[in-house]
Amino acid sequence: CGLRELEEETGYKSNKLTFLTNIHPAIGFSNEKMWMYLAEELELSEKKLDDDEFLELLPTPLNVALEWVFSGKITDVKTIIGIMWMKELKFNH
Repeated sequence: CGLRELEEETGYKSNKLTFLTNIHPAIGFSNEKMWMYLAEELELSEKKLDDDEFLELLPTPLNVALEWVFSGKITDVKTIIGIMWMKELKFNH
């Protein structure tokens, strides 16, 4: 399911998908649960967005993404958690 969503929404295929964590993005408000993965070994494919979907990819160096988190430019909790996971992985490998 995650591999299909990656390709449909970003236009990339991954040859290596690693589970990172699961989160409850709005606990106390919703019982929604999300699973986060690291997609590596990417190959360009084709986006297949629904008619009412829009998505813009913005390749960003990790240090810039971290600056945006700490300056408040990025406020989406899912994005912040993903960036912090990348920080942890980068500095521990």
